[in-house]
Amino acid sequence: MTQTAKACSDDWANWNEAFSLYRGQLEFYLDYLVPCKCEHQILANVEAEVRHRQVADEFKLRFLIRTLVRSAIQHFRECSDQRNAVESHLHGTFIAAIPAQERLVYFMRDILEYPTRDTALLIGMTDAQVEEILSSVRKRIDMTEGPSSLKIEAPDSTYFRWKFVDLDRS
Repeated sequence: MTQTAKACSDDWANWNEAFSLYRGQLEFYLDYLVPCKCEHQILANVEAEVRHRQVADEFKLRFLIRTLVRSAIQHFRECSDQRNAVESHLHGTFIAAIPAQERLVYFMRDILEYPTRDTALLIGMTDAQVEEILSSVRKRIDMTEGPSSLKIEAPDSTYFRWKFVDLDRS
């Protein structure tokens, strides 16, 4: 086996491990972000995109989440089912009233704690637009539901951002 083939095989094995560790977390994020039933398609796109990338283990989760966000943004632009699915998917909850782009800005800035500039570049808007949308969403949440109403929690009530599993088990 050549050195290149062995490296490629190792990368695939490492990505398989990363996907098995983080799939539930990525699905949970998609459930929040995407109102239609296309989560599996988006995850398949993410998996296909990252498989051929060499990323250090300590950056794999961050890379997966960034790729997931990029795929969700692309999906928002292309999916015709999402407009019809918002109410049924989110069961008439308060979050159903937040448009997808605003939900995405809130998710990236307040849940993932992305910097304004990174959020703006990924979504394709200015820094000022990101901050304006974020401010508006925060006010709406505080006025309607209270500041803690949109906390994203894992099924066992542990915040995902504090539950990152380290792939490096040395």
